Amino acid sequence: MINKSTLDKFDLTGKNAVVTGGGTGLGYAMTRALLLMGAKVMIAARREDALRDSVAKLKKECSTDLIMYQTVDLNDRQNVRQFAQKAQEALNGVDIFIGNAAYGLFKPFETVTDEDLDQCLRTNFTANFELTRHFLPAMREKKWGRILFSSSAGSVLSGSTGMSVYSATKAALNSLVKTVADEASQYGVNANTLVIGCYMTEMLANFKNELDANGGGEAARALIERLETNNMIGRLGNPRELEGAVQLLTSDAGSFITGQSIPVDGGMTVMAWANEPVKNPVMPSYCLQDC
Repeated sequence: MINKSTLDKFDLTGKNAVVTGGGTGLGYAMTRALLLMGAKVMIAARREDALRDSVAKLKKECSTDLIMYQTVDLNDRQNVRQFAQKAQEALNGVDIFIGNAAYGLFKPFETVTDEDLDQCLRTNFTANFELTRHFLPAMREKKWGRILFSSSAGSVLSGSTGMSVYSATKAALNSLVKTVADEASQYGVNANTLVIGCYMTEMLANFKNELDANGGGEAARALIERLETNNMIGRLGNPRELEGAVQLLTSDAGSFITGQSIPVDGGMTVMAWANEPVKNPVMPSYCLQDC
């Protein structure tokens, strides 16, 4: 029998969270992780229709009403400032901030325009800096807070063609949390990044299905195999496999973890070269139940 006091360390009842990009993809799994631990969560993105649909789905899936949304354009500094104020007021203070939203810029170095560069820097780094700067003082005053950024395996590895700016912005987040943690952890505010590998998100699944539908089945299989062989487990991650790390790093269970960039990548960032394809790779039972 599990000792209830062990699980109490993960309890987020009474805590208020903001998750940018929290209505889709891995952000959805992060939001779900918080809701299941009792937190009240505001998800944020640009598209109100997608946010509204995600809120309805999460209410049903997690059997809770502690979920709301607010639109935000992370590429607009004034809008970010307004959003931060609205979030503070609506939640009566923000205890947990997860900066997950990102702009996926994948272009060869010479073809990156000034506009591309500005948008990727603002969305992936500057907006996270600004929101942290806004939420941090109240966390310090409460003597409790959690800041968690979505980084990428590309921030650690040498990278691939077309990932110069994207990887650099994610590496900047890895660096940022070290200073935030140094300045805030003595006040009970921990800051970390998740170094995320390859997961079978809805976006990737849709891309694969489009290739299949347009006669590119072989290309689709080659893409998935390449991603699967680039980690030690031999398969793509299920988004639910990110939940445990989020629950650890946003709760008292992770109270002595700060200033860290923690890979949740199936071993991708410590591989020297790709493995052979794995037949029937192991999947945890809680993921199989979702399939």
